[in-house]
Amino acid sequence: MEKVYPIFIIERDAIKTEIVSVSFMSDFSFKDYINEAREVFNITLKAFESGNTSDFPKASLNKKFHIRPKAINSNDTFEFTNGELITKRTFWANKDTVDEIINKNKN
Repeated sequence: MEKVYPIFIIERDAIKTEIVSVSFMSDFSFKDYINEAREVFNITLKAFESGNTSDFPKASLNKKFHIRPKAINSNDTFEFTNGELITKRTFWANKDTVDEIINKNKN
């Protein structure tokens, strides 16, 4: 969460066919969102404890972060606490969270 990344921001037109602008941000980071990330982490732990994959935090919870599958292919699985084989999962930042960080740095 503390790591800082240099990123390029590429903005496209409404129909996403033309690049409108390209800008550089030298210090993209989620460090201001540690509490929100911790909350999503704790919800994820509870999903493991309950053995219920539907308890994984979704983007629709509006918690800044969510859990979703990220596997090489459908065979890239692990045994969940309920004994079921599920695709590997990882933490993701919500699109709105990324937009918020970028917009804060524009000002």
